[in-house]
Amino acid sequence: MEASVHYGENDRSHANDDFWIYPKSSVGLNVGMTLLDQRATKPGVGYAELQWAEDGMVGFAGGVAVDTRSGRRGPQFTGFVGPLYLRSTTLLSDGTDLEIGIMVKLPAVWVWSR
Repeated sequence: MEASVHYGENDRSHANDDFWIYPKSSVGLNVGMTLLDQRATKPGVGYAELQWAEDGMVGFAGGVAVDTRSGRRGPQFTGFVGPLYLRSTTLLSDGTDLEIGIMVKLPAVWVWSR
């Protein structure tokens, strides 16, 4: 599970029937927790990432991951195209996990126009 807060801008207004348009580019913060971990029966790795996205469809995020059980931490990097993502999490002295998946996000958006 992940929660995100992003800021983005667009050249066109949502008032021009562009309800489903993504911002041209956006930056933000992702905070999440890996709920299913093959090594344990309780939540495992929490993380915080800074993310950059272009047209809401292509992006990159990087940050830090922390194992809630052992306290080990290390870098985490995520790249995505559309709903597909690839994530690498390296917990120092614990190895590297590589994850491939499909993102399902339920956005809540605040919009203002000038």
